[in-house]
This record gives sequence, C-alpha cells and structure tokens, in this order.
Amino acid sequence: MFVRKFKLKVLSLCVAGTLAFCEPSVLISNATEEQQINETNQKKAEAQQVVEDLEVDAQAAQAKVNSTAAQLNTLYSKIDNTNSQIAETENNIENLKAELAEAERLKNEQYSRLKSRIAFNYESNAGQNILTAFLEAGTFVNFLKRVDYMYSAAQYDQKIIEDYEQIAEDIEDKARLLSVSEDELKAIRSELSETQGQLNDLLGIAVANVNETNGQIYATQSMIDNYDAQISATQDQMEETDEKITELQNQMKDLEAAQAAAQAALAKRIAEEQEKARKEAAAQAAAEAKKKAEAEIRQRVEKEVRAAAEEKAKGKSEEEIRKQVTEEIRGKALEEAKKAAEQAAQEAFEKAAAEAEANGTEPPASPEPVGDVSIDEAAVNAQIEARVSEELKNNTGTPIDEAAIKAEIEARVEAELAGRNFDDENYAVYEDTSGAYAASESEIILLAATIQAEAGNQSYTGKLAVGSVIMNRVKSSKFPNTIYGVITQENQFEPWRKGIVTKFIEAGPNATCIEIARAVCNGSRNGNWLFFMTPKWADHYGITGYTKIGGHAFFYKWGAN
Repeated sequence: MFVRKFKLKVLSLCVAGTLAFCEPSVLISNATEEQQINETNQKKAEAQQVVEDLEVDAQAAQAKVNSTAAQLNTLYSKIDNTNSQIAETENNIENLKAELAEAERLKNEQYSRLKSRIAFNYESNAGQNILTAFLEAGTFVNFLKRVDYMYSAAQYDQKIIEDYEQIAEDIEDKARLLSVSEDELKAIRSELSETQGQLNDLLGIAVANVNETNGQIYATQSMIDNYDAQISATQDQMEETDEKITELQNQMKDLEAAQAAAQAALAKRIAEEQEKARKEAAAQAAAEAKKKAEAEIRQRVEKEVRAAAEEKAKGKSEEEIRKQVTEEIRGKALEEAKKAAEQAAQEAFEKAAAEAEANGTEPPASPEPVGDVSIDEAAVNAQIEARVSEELKNNTGTPIDEAAIKAEIEARVEAELAGRNFDDENYAVYEDTSGAYAASESEIILLAATIQAEAGNQSYTGKLAVGSVIMNRVKSSKFPNTIYGVITQENQFEPWRKGIVTKFIEAGPNATCIEIARAVCNGSRNGNWLFFMTPKWADHYGITGYTKIGGHAFFYKWGAN
C-alpha cells in the first residue's frame, strides 16, 4: 500500500512538473483560438494518459506484493501443517511400537501357558481315551464326570491355542502398520524439506523486491523535492491558462453559432430554390405524363370504337345467319320437347300414385327421370330455312358514321383522363453531384488541409463525409464550381476564416486526408450531402433525417431529409 501511495504522489508531481516546463507562449500561442483550444486539450489528454499508465503500474506493483505475501502465507501454513503431520505420525509410531511390545509380551506369556498345559497333560495322562475313563470310573456317574472333565480340558486347551494365534496375527498387523507409518513419515519429511526450499527462494525474491523498491524510493526522493518547488511556481500559470481556455471556448461557441446560422441561412435559401425547381419539374412531369397517357388512351379507344362500328355496319354472311338461327330454333325446340316430356312423366307419376292409393299398394317414390328427348327434325329444319331466308332479305349493312365515331372516341378519352391523377406530391428533385473533378496539386493540398481542420479528430468515414460535402458543392449548380471557391465561400468553412487551414497547408496535411482528397476528386463519395454542422445546431434548426457521423450531422437540404 505504501508503494502505491508513493507512486501516485510521484505521478502527481510528474504531471505538475510537465506543465511547469511549458512556457505561456506554448499554451497561449499566436495561433487561432481553435488551435489554442486543441493544443491545450491535447496536452491535458497526454497528461491524463500518463496518470492512467502510472496508476496501472502502481496497481501491478501492489498486486505483486500482495501475491508474494499470499504465497508466503500459503507456504508457512503448509509448513505448519506438515510439522503437525510429522508430530502426529511420530506419535502414532510410538504408540504402535508400544502396542507391538505389549503384543509380543502377551504372545510370550500365552506361549509359556500353552507349554505348561501341554506338559501337564502329558504328565497326568489327561489325554487318556474314553474307554480307559470308563474302566477306571467304577460307577456310571464317575464316568460321566470324567467325560465332562475331559471335554472341559479340551475346550480350555483349544482356547489357549486360538488366543495364541490371534495374538500372533495382531503382531503381524501392527508390524505392517508400523512399516507404512515409517514410510509416510519419510515422505512427509521430504515434502517439508522441499517446501522449506521454496520458502527460502520466495523470501529471497521478496527481499530483492523490497531492496529494489527502497532503491527506487531513494532515487526519486530528490525528484519529489524538485517537483514540490515547481508546483508552487507554476500554479499561477495554470490558473491563467484555465481562464484563457474558458475565454477561447466561449469565443468558439460564438463562432460555431455564427457558422451554423450561416449554414442554415444558405440551406434555407437553396431549399426554397429547390422547392421552386421541384414544383416546376413536377408540373412539367405531370403535363408530360398526361400527354403520354392521352396518346396511349386515344390509340386504344380509337381502335376499339372503330372496330365496333365496322362490325356493326357490315352485313352478316349466310353461314353466320344460319348458325345463329339454327342454335336459336333448335334450342327452343329441344327446350319445349323436354318440358313436354317432364310434364308427361309428372302426369304418369300422379296417375300411378292415385292407383296405388286406391289399390292399397306402395306408390312410386318420384317421377321417372327424363332422358334424351327427340324433336320433329323436319319441322325444325323448315323453320330454320324460313328464318334464314327472312334474315338474308334484311341483311343489307349500313355505312360508318365518322362523326359519331369521333364523338365516342373523344368522350371515352376524356372520361379515362378524368379518372387519373398526374400530380405527384412526393416528386423530388435531387441534383446529380457525382463524378470526378480535375484538381491541381495545390487544390488537393487545400482540400486535404480543410478536411483535416474540420474532421482531424474524426474517423475515416467522418473525414470522407466532409470531403464529400465539399466536392458535392463543387459539382452542384448552387455553389461555386471550384474547390477554392467552395472552401473560401463566406461563413461556410470556419477553419479557413480563422487561418487554421493555412496552418495545416504550411505544416503539410497528413497522409489520410491527402488520400481522401484524391479519392473524392476521383469521384468517391459516401453521401450526397451539401451541408454539415453539429447535431446540436441541426436539431436547433429543425433539420430531421440527417446522418450523424462522429461529431457532425450531414444533410442534403433544409428541413426533413
């Protein structure tokens, strides 16, 4: 924590010292107001970056110290645990040795007892058989007692043998457990030795870091003393600089407002001209559309009306008359024959139903269906021939009435035209500002310097958008037709008016702005915009539908886009 606070203090002093070495002539130069603001803000941004970098270094150093301390704590804890394990294992080993000695003592004692029992049995012939016991008993009761005694003695001998075997097994288990515990103790001691080695290495690193930090503290102490003196000396200069920056910023706000107002006034005037051109173009387009539609309607209507009149005027052929008369007479005859057949079927049905009711039988469900009917072909043909002869006598044809045809054509044309609307309210006029421009090298430099002055802190897209506006104006009939004329137009490009463009020309525009200047002169654009300003002023003047790129609002016309 001490190292971090120390580094932050050094950081503050470094920033103050950097500002102290800056002469007032650097902070407040003879450049334009906007240049002075940009330069001052750039120095502040650089100082802030130094602050952020040193804070990161301080945090990293603190993290390293914390990490080393954590590792040391972990190793100390590990060593404590290992020592506890060693003590516990050694205690277990001592207990096992004591238990093993006790088991050996019990084994020897049981072995002696077993030897004594074997010797007693041998001397007292306790192992005699049942027959001998029966013969020597005298009575049956004594025999049973002797048998019971022999059984008890055998059980006792068996118990001694089993206890001896169990003790022997316990001794073997404890011996194996003792061997395992001794191996574990050896492994734990080896791990302890390794951990102690790591601890020693880490302590060495920690000591080296502490020595290094102490050296840095000692080395920078004189620097801190110098910075303390410089802070006091430059405090008044910093306050004066802040006051001048505030003054310059206020001036820039006024200039920005004036430029936005000039842009708005120009955009409004051009919008009025564009609206007038739109209305004239829309009226002309409507007239042309009406004229074209009238020609198309007249051609179609005239063809239809004349065809109908000619069809009506000309006489029909005998074949057409015969076909028409045949269909009419034959159809009528078939219809009458079918009606007669259906009537006869209905009468037959009614008669059959009446007879069934009188006789008490089942009546028919419905009349019999009528199938194909026949007609009197001779009578039909006679009627056809009579009608054909009569029609042929009256089929003389009539002449075409041209006046009536023209009147019908005019009436139909007027009716169809009256049902159409040729006024397009959405008709818009957008001037074509695309294409290349044969620029001289000096014009390229002027254009690149203006792009850098207007959008030097913007993205590539933002720079290209500014270049597109300038070239769109050059190609537009509403603006001067040269790069110089557009850029120097009154109250349109503030950096030119304030001399910033000239400064960039003298210093040489950067490579990106040169590249964009050549690209837009060759025809490259990323919009058809004619204006740009800050979004704040675009909103203030009611410009809608603009394209926002970086800190600028780009638009084609006044109002809605």
